[in-house]
Amino acid sequence: MGRTSSIINTDMPEAIGSYAFYSYNQLKNVTISRTTAAYSSAFAYCSNLESINLPDVVAISDYTFAYCYKLSDISLPKCTYIGSYAFQYCSSLVNLSLPALQEYGSAPFYGCQRLSSVDLPNLQLISYLFVNMPALTTINAAECS
Repeated sequence: MGRTSSIINTDMPEAIGSYAFYSYNQLKNVTISRTTAAYSSAFAYCSNLESINLPDVVAISDYTFAYCYKLSDISLPKCTYIGSYAFQYCSSLVNLSLPALQEYGSAPFYGCQRLSSVDLPNLQLISYLFVNMPALTTINAAECS
């Protein structure tokens, strides 16, 4: 991929495969439409990744964005599922909105130390969603039954 720092509206397949951009440290920005899933560790260890915009993705697998330390801007408006540890140690995340999220695996935001505000209006909270997140002060979620 040379020195590409951004991926914008490329002709990607329906899904981004496991390890597709794993540890690709030059990558800073990703905007991909018409892709509905991102599989395990697809962007893991992209240490300089700052923003992702995946407007058509409905599922994020385990560890997809794990260890993306600079990731601070996430747009996943249609995402209904996030796998285990999907955003593990994304330490630059401060605010997060996942308006369509309905299901998740274990501790998808584990170690997001700066995450302070989360908006999940369609999600009924259950265990292991917010683990090791000392800055978290605001949660907007569906009413728990």
